[in-house]
Amino acid sequence: MQGLGDVAGAVRGTGGSARAATVSPCPAELLTLHGQQHQQWIDNIEGRSEVLDGPGGAWPCFVPGRGAGAYIVNPDVHYFDYAAREVARSTGRGERALRVAARGLSAVLGLGEVAYFNNALLSTNPPLQVGDHEGALAALADRHPRRLVLGVGYLGGDLEPREAARQGLAYYRQVYVAPTSSPGFRRRTNLKRDLALLRRRPLAVEAPATLTEQDAARVAALYRALYVGRYFDGNIHYTAAWFAKAAETGALEFVLMRRDGEVVGFVSYYRSGPYLVGAYLGHDMALEGQLPVYRLLVAWLFQVALEEGRDLHLSSGAGHFKQLRGGVPQIEWLRGVSQRPALMRRFDRLARAAARLGPRIGHAMEGS
Repeated sequence: MQGLGDVAGAVRGTGGSARAATVSPCPAELLTLHGQQHQQWIDNIEGRSEVLDGPGGAWPCFVPGRGAGAYIVNPDVHYFDYAAREVARSTGRGERALRVAARGLSAVLGLGEVAYFNNALLSTNPPLQVGDHEGALAALADRHPRRLVLGVGYLGGDLEPREAARQGLAYYRQVYVAPTSSPGFRRRTNLKRDLALLRRRPLAVEAPATLTEQDAARVAALYRALYVGRYFDGNIHYTAAWFAKAAETGALEFVLMRRDGEVVGFVSYYRSGPYLVGAYLGHDMALEGQLPVYRLLVAWLFQVALEEGRDLHLSSGAGHFKQLRGGVPQIEWLRGVSQRPALMRRFDRLARAAARLGPRIGHAMEGS
């Protein structure tokens, strides 16, 4: 395996078109935020941010502590607690009892101590392609020989989950990518309607937004109400200070939508090679049915992607809505690497289980 200092690489900026597969797709601004140990501004994450200066450039990595409760840095929360929640939602059974049962499974299928590659403490990290950046993964395994290294953000085209498991890949989640760079994409009916609505400006738009202290607090409240309150308490618990830092460093670009001066919606995104990546959005759920805030926020993402000639990574969830606007479902994979055969055997067991159950949960989430 290559050591950490074997290959020198520079971090590219956020502009330009598709990058070579050997170059880190993580924008410099996101690495700046990551290098500030930004987990200190997140309530349910413990551990240490690392920037790996290895093959292809610089990579955001994370080594979780024992108290990490967010799914993005805890495989047990992602695979077991989240599955219990979805089973409870679909069957009406008690979620608490299902979580206890799921944690029993984690004793058999759990991965133990891990380190994350390409994890900038976002739900949607810079997109990678399956098979790329193996040298950088190996470098992180060199740095943490007693941990299982998990690479996130891998898009795998037409790989079937059980075949992928045999290749060291575990089903992670279903995401949606809109090929907005393709000719004629904007002719889709639902998208045309949304863009026309956006042009009429039913809400005041601030773009790009510089978050004041009050704005950051409001953005954090909208985020928590949606991602933690409505969706899943294992999502990341960002504080207002985190959103302020993400805006200050330029790691995320923010757009605010206001009604009578009050922020009723926000959307955030970043650029990674050929992609515009939608990070987070939030909207005042009390206005659902009164104002199409969600439609306007997603339309803004499409507008930027179309203007810049980038494909749009729409993350997961709301699958029916996204597919009506040209989003194509893709599987996002988790890549496991370790120098220890026993840890790879554990990853293999999890990958085989995820190949059976993951797609069912992914399909159930299409309308959420």
